[in-house]
Amino acid sequence: MTSLINLPDDFFKQQLLQYLSVRDIAGLDTACTSHKWRAGMLVKLTDVILVSDMYLSLTMPLFEWLGRRRIYLRHMRFETAFTKFERIIEHQYLDQCKHTTHLSFGMLFNSYSVVLIVKLCDRLQSLDLSFSSYVASCDRESIFQYCEGLQSLDLRHCYSISDSTVQSLSRCCTGLQSLDLSRCSQLTDASILSLSQRVTGLQSLNLTMCLKITDASIASICSHCMVSVSYTHLRAHETLM
Repeated sequence: MTSLINLPDDFFKQQLLQYLSVRDIAGLDTACTSHKWRAGMLVKLTDVILVSDMYLSLTMPLFEWLGRRRIYLRHMRFETAFTKFERIIEHQYLDQCKHTTHLSFGMLFNSYSVVLIVKLCDRLQSLDLSFSSYVASCDRESIFQYCEGLQSLDLRHCYSISDSTVQSLSRCCTGLQSLDLSRCSQLTDASILSLSQRVTGLQSLNLTMCLKITDASIASICSHCMVSVSYTHLRAHETLM
């Protein structure tokens, strides 16, 4: 333990700790629960940015523990909303998302919590809202206005979103490179027109089972953007360049 504590902070945090899992970090924490080196170890564990644990689902106790230790995650995944979650994050852990670049939510999250967390992630690059019923019900601008640096957005199986949702994200997220709209069955050519006019750097677009979108609009966006479009209507899967 003394050898770990004596390591230089920059090496310990940037070359060692950031590649460990949350479980590994917790092990270091609990290993010093009643030990004379605990104070020194807690200092070592503070202000670490973890780049692993891409698929770790956060629970409320885990989120609070990370907040108390000031340990930050590049990737955050919330499966379900927590009781009193909004109050806790607003009053105690406002900076817990400041280093998060990749964010995803489960089906049972609510729109207010999503907007709150997205607002706090000012370095957000990737957002996964797939299979969500709340995207269309919340104020669309409230989500996408905080996503100016977003590069990847997953809205697959969000059956209730409409052209106005895509038009909102087209205005706010002009730097998008990847967009998944598969099985968003209410979308029409108006969505594709909006994307082709504003999101000109788009490289990948999934329109699988978007049955109201015509071949003409797909050809149009391919002519405006260097985009690969994947879609399936009533025929076999196709990819256009």
